[in-house]
Amino acid sequence: MNHRDIHLLDLPVEILLNILRKLNNMDVLYSLIGIEGLDLLAQDEKFTNNHNFVFASNDSINEPMLNRFCNSILPRIQYNVKCVVLETKTMDRILRAGIYPNLTQLKIFKFQANIFSKFCTDELLLRDNFKKQITELTLLDDCGPETEAIDETTNAYIKWFDFFENLNSLSCIESCMSGDPVLSLIDLP
Repeated sequence: MNHRDIHLLDLPVEILLNILRKLNNMDVLYSLIGIEGLDLLAQDEKFTNNHNFVFASNDSINEPMLNRFCNSILPRIQYNVKCVVLETKTMDRILRAGIYPNLTQLKIFKFQANIFSKFCTDELLLRDNFKKQITELTLLDDCGPETEAIDETTNAYIKWFDFFENLNSLSCIESCMSGDPVLSLIDLP
């Protein structure tokens, strides 16, 4: 028997899916979307529901990769996306890349209250119905040089409670320790 003529696409779909499930879903999408024979396989729910645009290795997505996701990958899989993990600086581009009618979870790393507050008033969010869709919001502040004053951040939280109509879970995580509370609910309406 000559096995030299066996190709990856000759494997049964179940075996290909098992192999791909062992890989990072972002890598699968980036590598296989647009490749004949593997394109539809890469669009399986396993690879298209959750997207993490914050990578531990370099702490940020690189520009060519972001361009490809925003220009060709996200528009093709926008209906499957349920959760997006991103940074405030890439939020606008990523969320504008598709409509995302099933997006319910938004996780923002290195968030900046002033940028996010402006984004919450943007017509994009109103057009795409984000204010009703988002039920889980997670904000991670790295306490770097871009950290806002406590009052400004607290005002931003109040705006988000009001803006996101169906918010069931708001997690605010500060990665550095400080003596000041990030959010106080005392004397708020």
